[in-house]
Amino acid sequence: MSTNGQKELELSFIDQQPHIRVYGRYYIIFPFSDRNLENIAIKALRTGFKEVLRQYPYLLGTVEMPDASSGQLRVIYPDAINIDKEAERVFTASNDAAKDPKFDFDKLEKDSFLPEDLPPKVFCPKLVKYHPGLDDGDPFAERATSMHKGPLPVFATQASFIPKGLVLSVWFHHAVTDGSGNARVLQVWSNAVRGLKDAGSSSFSTLSVPPCDALEKHSLARRKLVDRASDPNPPKLQQVTRHPLRQNADYKVITKMFRFSSIEIDQFREALSRSLSGSKKVKISRFATLSAIIWAHIIRARLPLIKASENTQSALAIVVDLRKYLGPSYSSPDYLGNLVLSSTATWELPQTKGVVHADDIATLQELVSGLDADPDIKSSIMPMSMPHHHHLKSLASFASQISATTHAVNEDWTTTELSQVLRHPSTAQQAPLQYSNGPDLYITSWMHMGVDREWCIPGTSSNQAMAIRRSAWVSEGGITILPRKKDGDGGEGATYEVMISLAEADMEAFEKGVEDGGWLELGKGDQMGVEYSRLPQMDGCDDSPWMPRSTL
Repeated sequence: MSTNGQKELELSFIDQQPHIRVYGRYYIIFPFSDRNLENIAIKALRTGFKEVLRQYPYLLGTVEMPDASSGQLRVIYPDAINIDKEAERVFTASNDAAKDPKFDFDKLEKDSFLPEDLPPKVFCPKLVKYHPGLDDGDPFAERATSMHKGPLPVFATQASFIPKGLVLSVWFHHAVTDGSGNARVLQVWSNAVRGLKDAGSSSFSTLSVPPCDALEKHSLARRKLVDRASDPNPPKLQQVTRHPLRQNADYKVITKMFRFSSIEIDQFREALSRSLSGSKKVKISRFATLSAIIWAHIIRARLPLIKASENTQSALAIVVDLRKYLGPSYSSPDYLGNLVLSSTATWELPQTKGVVHADDIATLQELVSGLDADPDIKSSIMPMSMPHHHHLKSLASFASQISATTHAVNEDWTTTELSQVLRHPSTAQQAPLQYSNGPDLYITSWMHMGVDREWCIPGTSSNQAMAIRRSAWVSEGGITILPRKKDGDGGEGATYEVMISLAEADMEAFEKGVEDGGWLELGKGDQMGVEYSRLPQMDGCDDSPWMPRSTL
């Protein structure tokens, strides 16, 4: 739709969900050895970014709430675009940290590029930083956006030079695109920058902006997503009473990055797969293996509190991508709109022996009775040298529960869940669970976000990024599996890096459990945290998980 020199991108009812009115924030980190090529690097990145704007011009627009009484958002962008001017506005560059030893690339790499070592005060893109449309007390767009103070940028990015390195920051408004959409943006951008290397310096001229018929097609697809919510009588939302884990809410929540050994995870995955017998022959994924270890150990860490607070279950909301269940209009890589929901695995409180206070530790075997476990799970042969061979059957039950939950996602499930969201946009995905001071967790995977894409940025000493990191965030119950390079032929695979946000006491118990189990590599990461009483709602009403594409 085009009026008064502006176009409107229609948002789907999934895009309009209140809990995703937040900015997704991440950093792409490169080694940058030749300071003499800074301007050429900026030029290459900006020219490549023009290709992103050419294909998706609404990314240079704004998201706003024109009628507060309706609560509906809209996205406006110019009909006629000066792509050179807009690329300079949306993509900026900074030398503010270029000589600051705190951000020395080698130091950051030694510490595994901890997200808290990359503060948004330094690396937030200029277009978003201190924007007048942000709520008071949120200068770097780290919290939910009320939209009461005016329009906000859809997308902003910045190249920040640090000693021997380059940090490419990306801030995107979640109401417009999700993780799969961002993975597509990075694919287009990196391909365009890499193409400049082959085409020569003459390609630094302005890229043409031909009419893009696909824009109307994808805007129509967002509008017609409502047709896929066609279940006239979706089942009633199941409500399970949740109680606060702690009566005193004045406690600290922290986030830590843990580095799980790829050898341990991959060997255990094979053992878990062999432990499933019978007709199902379910192949356990890396995601299910890693999630099972994390979920089981967090439940064990929290078990005294779960019992004392009279909660009867804990849920793991698993973020899943719906694209492959919705047909060509939505499985197209150029559909950037939100198409992720969560499928929930549950664990019921078993009758464990005498675990009543924080000094008591339940065994993983005790926890299995709380799962609807696969009866075909059997003991499996595992090398006795592995420190966690005795946990196989217990963790296989958790992995089986996770696999069953994700395999239950199909076209019928998608139709039902979309219908629930259409009828209950504020509650369908959020109300049944309690993350903050509650027993529940959510997990989202960025594993396949594309950290091994080749960019070939002038001045970098590697064609690929060294790491992609989510900007430091604190959101109790949140788990994010970070981007990981694909395994090569032979040799040890890349470490599995995971950010986990828990109450400090829960984190201590969890950390001890996974350390004692031998799951972690050295340099597991450090903590970042704020007092819960001052904890900002970083990711929407409670939490806003998103994933680049399904890893399940």
